[in-house]
Amino acid sequence: MSETVIITENPEDGTQTVIEVTTTDETDDASLEEIVDALLDADETDDAADAALAAEDGDDVDVEVYTIPADDEDAVLTDDDAAAEAVLTDDDAVPVDFAPVEAEPEADDYYVAAPDEADVYEAAPDDEPDPDAAAEAEAAAHAAAAQDAQDAADEFVAAGDYAAAAEAREAAENEAWDAGDNTMLHGSSASDLESADARQDEAARYEQQEAMHAQQGDYEAAREDADNAGYAMFDADFRAGGADHSGQAQAEENEMDWAVWEQHNAESSADAAAHYAAEGDFDIAGEYADQAADYQESADYHGDLGEHGGDIGVTDPFSEVESGGHYDAPDATAEDYSE
Repeated sequence: MSETVIITENPEDGTQTVIEVTTTDETDDASLEEIVDALLDADETDDAADAALAAEDGDDVDVEVYTIPADDEDAVLTDDDAAAEAVLTDDDAVPVDFAPVEAEPEADDYYVAAPDEADVYEAAPDDEPDPDAAAEAEAAAHAAAAQDAQDAADEFVAAGDYAAAAEAREAAENEAWDAGDNTMLHGSSASDLESADARQDEAARYEQQEAMHAQQGDYEAAREDADNAGYAMFDADFRAGGADHSGQAQAEENEMDWAVWEQHNAESSADAAAHYAAEGDFDIAGEYADQAADYQESADYHGDLGEHGGDIGVTDPFSEVESGGHYDAPDATAEDYSE
């Protein structure tokens, strides 16, 4: 049975010497003790190796010396130029890897660039939103929207487009409600403007009916239609708070009044002509017949002048109104109320 004794020497010059002594059963304790004493008494690595080798007693002692130079970056163990890859430890002779350690760079070999001032900053956290300020901003937005809608309603009223005015005024009222402020509102309400629009439509129906009666020669009916149209239009303007647009109907009614008057004269002259003709006074009857024709011609002329939309119908430029307008209410709640 063999035994192995490992002795490691680390002198100050950085080299490392590992001496492995293998004994057999034939090796006596005195020989082994002599070898160890020779190694421990040696001052230099080479002397220790020589002493160990000299202490061999025949074939019963085997001594191997491994030396690791201080400047060997690959950490190679050598024994008579034989390469080894590990250092044997005292306990179990397990190889230990030697990894080269990189030298720490000198200060002149590297530097840390100063960061760009514009890139290095910490954004200030956003302030917590002020609920009161947000509510005030939202109310102001609704108030502004209400003002815009009211202005649009005023423009539609001035143009006589009461349907569009009702749309705009309703939007203004809704926005004013959301704003909690109705000081920007003035004039007719949306309800009044809707009534004005309805009366305006009624006036238009009377005007169409008046034109039909005028074409039929029923000037009395046409005059009544014109009168109703004028009243409906006047009421519409009153409800809307707009300018008076009943002048057209009044002018047509005036022409129809003359047509009715002339038509009555024509009828009277025709009756007189028939009376005298019945008495055999044909000359006087002829004269009344001519008058009747003249009166009727005058009646038809005024009837044409009073016919609404007729070729020679009278016109009142101050009664012209616009229609078909529309107001798109903005979504005031889409505003960004954050400060």
